[in-house]
Amino acid sequence: MSDDPRQGPDQPNDGSVGLVILGSILMVISVLVMAFCGVCSGCVLIASMQGGSGIGNLVESLPVVIPVGGVPFAIALGLYFVGRAVYRNGKPAQ
Repeated sequence: MSDDPRQGPDQPNDGSVGLVILGSILMVISVLVMAFCGVCSGCVLIASMQGGSGIGNLVESLPVVIPVGGVPFAIALGLYFVGRAVYRNGKPAQ
């Protein structure tokens, strides 16, 4: 091995427990946010269909549900992929 402390493509990754923990925390938090956004959006959509006209009320409630539930879901999905990349970078090379 060389004396260079930086990880290059030729040097094996020894792993970092801190990165594994950080990646795991990011993934868990993002899954919880996605679950709550999905449940909340589903409840709003089901409640909007209770009015009587069904599909008409559903279509009218979509402009509210997509920004309120969809944007946090998309951010959490991105956070999940970031957490997964951090987790994989922290694991030791095999």
